[in-house]
Amino acid sequence: MIAGLAGIADARRGAAAAAGLTVFADGARVPPPPWGPAVRYRAPRRGPFRIALSVVGWVVVVVLMAAGALAGGAWIYINKSVEAVRPHTPRLEGARACLAKPWFP
Repeated sequence: MIAGLAGIADARRGAAAAAGLTVFADGARVPPPPWGPAVRYRAPRRGPFRIALSVVGWVVVVVLMAAGALAGGAWIYINKSVEAVRPHTPRLEGARACLAKPWFP
């Protein structure tokens, strides 16, 4: 390789080639050796207060969902019961139209 282009070739292959690590023709490189033993990371344990707060929160969510379902069911029940007593025959529809007229001039 031409001496002036050596730096360009190293820059093109990346920092691994410049550091002297093994770089293959397809651009893959050998990973560096590990610096120490593997470290396992864990999430911190939750305390009893936080667990109790979580349980209370879920209970509140369940109660609110049940209340919403009960309110929705009551709405449907009332809507259907009011719809059941409305006039639904042609004779009653005519009577409703007659009663809707004002009685005074």
